[in-house]
Amino acid sequence: MNRYICLFFTLFIVYIPFASAQYKLQGVVRDSATNETLPFAAVVIEGTKTGKSTDMEGKFVINSAPENAVLIVSYTGYFPKRVVVDPSNRENIEVVLSSSMRELDEVVITPKKTKYSKKNNPAVELVEKIIAQKKQNRLEDHDYYQYERYEKMTFALNDFSEDQKKKWLFKKFQFIFDYVDTSEISGKPILTVSIREQIETITTAKIRNRRNK
Repeated sequence: MNRYICLFFTLFIVYIPFASAQYKLQGVVRDSATNETLPFAAVVIEGTKTGKSTDMEGKFVINSAPENAVLIVSYTGYFPKRVVVDPSNRENIEVVLSSSMRELDEVVITPKKTKYSKKNNPAVELVEKIIAQKKQNRLEDHDYYQYERYEKMTFALNDFSEDQKKKWLFKKFQFIFDYVDTSEISGKPILTVSIREQIETITTAKIRNRRNK
């Protein structure tokens, strides 16, 4: 009896590693038209809640996935894609998504030609009023005036990538990566180093000399 029990547990222990075998998956998500990588795309194993988002370079890594994994990849503005993982290519997966945004044909609107008239034209009337009050509106012609001036200066590292996080210079300062922002000009990630803001109130008053007669 003991021999059968030992045999059972031996088979059970041998079976467990094969039943729970997990594999590492990694790859990149790209735009089908431009071939550019897509950061923050969602990559989820079908039928589970296991998944990751792509990094700033469009790359993803899932450390634990079943042998016959199927990925569901989605991104805002793109059609989602179902990807059956090739067991022989688990660490070099390339997913290409197609944009769901349709480009409209160019529409040219040509207004009817109208004769320009200064009479009863509100724009002309406004300009005439501004010119008439030009002298009164000049700050230099007032004895006293006051206004506020605001100034902001930002220093940041441009095109900040995931590779830069690995540099020895930033190893002790990993918390700064929580403050990576996006440039309003280039649309690329930047790391703000310092911000200087200044607000001041400027007051000017003329001192007139009075002569006694």
